[in-house]
Order: sequence, then structure tokens, then C-alpha cells
Amino acid sequence: MTNRLPQPKNIVTLEENTSAAQIKEVTDFDGAVIVPNLICTDLLARFNSEVDRFFVEQRRNEIMSIDPEADKFTRRLAGLAARTHCFADIILTDRILDWAEACLDGANYDIQLGSAQVLEVWPGAPTQVIHQDGGYAPFHLRGADKPEVIASCMIALTDFTADNGATRVIPGTHKLDIDWNEVSHRPETVPAVMRAGSGMFFTGKVAHGAGANMSNAPRRGMTLCFYAGYLKPEEAHTLVISRERARQLPPRLRQLLGFTSYYGRGRSKDEKMPMAWQYEIGDASQYLERGPIA
Repeated sequence: MTNRLPQPKNIVTLEENTSAAQIKEVTDFDGAVIVPNLICTDLLARFNSEVDRFFVEQRRNEIMSIDPEADKFTRRLAGLAARTHCFADIILTDRILDWAEACLDGANYDIQLGSAQVLEVWPGAPTQVIHQDGGYAPFHLRGADKPEVIASCMIALTDFTADNGATRVIPGTHKLDIDWNEVSHRPETVPAVMRAGSGMFFTGKVAHGAGANMSNAPRRGMTLCFYAGYLKPEEAHTLVISRERARQLPPRLRQLLGFTSYYGRGRSKDEKMPMAWQYEIGDASQYLERGPIA
């Protein structure tokens, strides 16, 4: 692998009515792109209100992560499908799912939600270490010449500015084989400056990390990480969400959360014989009605 780092270019911002195909065209080329007004103001306000209820009593935590120092200034909220109602409306946005499926070869492999977290970065937070979301994938699936197995969307729940620590990216790094554990210096990055409700789409191979919050107010965003269906997700959704709650969710969201089986390339869901994540040699969705065997 090489440690040669490119001179970063600015992140492209597309028109708000851009199609999923156009978004993918840019992420294929640059690794990241911003789409303004991805979420309408009403939905954004309602979701932030739901999140506020959980953050009111929660102190800044020190959850272990790839950068524990930065997390001393970060509040995180997971289990969003269980805790909020608006989350379903956000994640089921057509352009988000269409882009994720295209990135992860969704026509041949089921995609799933690997994780979804709200992150609130407080003043004083240092710059997060540069990393790739795809670093989670098994070693044999990593590398610029390998297919994408992770694709992410960062949604700005408040304005993202250079001063308040907007996510910083090195566009083009998804095309390079760089071992970020061997990069000893802090590379040059560019901030994903965007208004609340906008989204940054980026591949699992592009290098990025939260910027330092040098403002006097917290910055809030939500990450949606989609995985190829054959990877184990970061969040154990089926342990977090009750059967009763899962039955209330839209079918597409249930599938993304793992309440259905993985079929894989060339297998039809009509065959009733999933490749993985089976329930009694059948589809895992039966669990919602029948419950555990013992």
C-alpha cells in the first residue's frame, strides 16, 4: 500500500433535485458529494425534537470508539428505529436507498443498515482521526480494486461549518490503497460545509473524520451506514427492537434492520429458501409472528 496522499479538492455540491444516479456518478469519481435540502424542514424539526428528549438528561459520554479522546466531547444516540418515529421517514428517502443499492450492487445483493447514529459534537472537541468506514470490512474485501461493501450518508441535523467541526474529507482517496494506520502526520482535508437538512453521500473507502469544534455551540448530525447483506452489521438491531415495535415498521425498514433473511445473488425471495439468517430453514420474517422457538 502507498502513503502518497493527494492534494484534496473541494467536495462537489449538487442541485437539491439531483437523482440517485447522478449522486452515484460523483461518488464514483470523488468518493463524496453533498446534496442540499435532502430532508424537508418539517421532518428535520420533528426528528430533532425526538432526539432532544433523549439528550436532555444524557451527559457527554466517553463511549469507546476509534478516537476516545474526541468522544469525551461527543454525545451519541443509537437504536433510532426503536427510539424515534421520524427515523423511518428519513431512512426510507428514495434517493438515499437507491444510491446505497447502486453503490453496493443492490440488484444482486440485499443491502442492510449497518448502523445509524446521531452524533452531537460539543465545543472543544478535537479533530477526529482520519479513517474509512470500509475499514470495518474483512481484510480480503478492502482495497481500491475491491467492490464497495459499505456506503454512508451523513445528514446535517444542524448547520455544518468549518468552525463547528463539519466532517472533513479527502476526496479521491477511495481510489488509493492507503494504510491509514501508517500515516503518522495529519493529512490535509476539506470540510463538508452544508446547511441543516442537507446530506453528504460517501463511499466506504473515502478517508474522512469529524473536524474540531471551535465554535460555542454543538454540532449535530446523523450517520447512516449501509452494508452489503452478507456482512454482520455494527448494530444488533434485532436485539434492540421488540417484535411489537418491528411489526409497526414499514416492510422495507424491517428488511434493512435484519427482520428478513439474506438471499444473495441469483436467489428469488419467492423460493422461500434464503441463503443466510434463516428461521426454521425459512425467512427470518416468520419470527415476528411466531416468536422464539424456546
